[in-house]
Amino acid sequence: MTDSIEDEAGADDWQAVGESLHSGDMAAAKTALERICRVNPGLAEGWINLGSAERALDELEPAAVHLERGIELLSAREGPPDPLLLPAWLSLAEIHELREDTASAEKALRQAFRRSPDMASALIQLAGLKARSGDLKGASDTAAEYCRAAVSILSEKASIGLVRKFRKAIDSADGVDGRLLLVATREAAAMAFDRALAALPPGARPEAVTSTTAEDVFALRRADAVTPSGEARELLSGPIYGFPGNTPQARDALFTVPAAIGAAFPVLVCTRTAWNDMHIRIRFEKADSADAAQIALPVISEWFRKGFTGGFSDGSGRGFFHSMSRPVLIGSRGVRFDLDLGLGFQSAIDDLVERLNTLHAAFPIERVVFGDGLLG
Repeated sequence: MTDSIEDEAGADDWQAVGESLHSGDMAAAKTALERICRVNPGLAEGWINLGSAERALDELEPAAVHLERGIELLSAREGPPDPLLLPAWLSLAEIHELREDTASAEKALRQAFRRSPDMASALIQLAGLKARSGDLKGASDTAAEYCRAAVSILSEKASIGLVRKFRKAIDSADGVDGRLLLVATREAAAMAFDRALAALPPGARPEAVTSTTAEDVFALRRADAVTPSGEARELLSGPIYGFPGNTPQARDALFTVPAAIGAAFPVLVCTRTAWNDMHIRIRFEKADSADAAQIALPVISEWFRKGFTGGFSDGSGRGFFHSMSRPVLIGSRGVRFDLDLGLGFQSAIDDLVERLNTLHAAFPIERVVFGDGLLG
């Protein structure tokens, strides 16, 4: 075996990687790392770094493959576990979660903890993964497992209190009303607008009105204002997360809970749900002959067009949806849509559920998730 990674791969190649990273050219770094891996296919560090570069470029599929190859090579080395193994496993878990492959993400996190039992942080990440997937018992049990493991680890003890608080919130999640979580995002937006409006200089002209829906929820119609100098100011530039007043436990943790909203299939709502950054995930019971995107896209598109033309307003001519992403496949049976529901009213969710109920009759739906929760 050679004396260093640089000797195996070639100092010039590693220097090219370093220079590319220093200049922020991740594509060039990836090219140099690909060359290193071709010349030295048995070099674990080359594959792990290549996977990390691909992750930075959002090339998730090859990143997972190359990280797994590097981990396999690194694990085969004799002697104590290499310090690079733990961050490699954690990176792989992150990539699997981004791909919404929660089973593979959990496996990677378990491996990370098994390889480095003196670093129990992987269990915190795993508890959050389970919570987002709607496995509240699994999340609570994993949080408890972390606390037990961290008792003897000096560096981990500081987090025990926070994890116990997380576990307590998860355990009390049965009292969270998923439908209220959806409604609360609108309420939070209106409250945030009022705070921003109060901070404007005297004489500013707001281009917004708040009203009350049938569900007694504030609905923001427009989110900007004009100052006396003529400057237009956007008051809400990012997602607003809100929680109903009767579910304070939602403030203490990120988890996904059932929502009883008249669907013929299970619906979960994540506590990190924003009306202007809404994610809708659908998984069918079987793939059939078409993929999930082809099945769901016509229904979601028709619903979005109705919202885009103001179909979910209060009749004032306002209340329009803003944008919709292309569908993103999740495995062979799932699909995700990212939408900005803009100024639409809560009736948009009722309408969507009706449409999905009709779709469910032809293509049975296994689960729907609103917000940042995972399909599991």
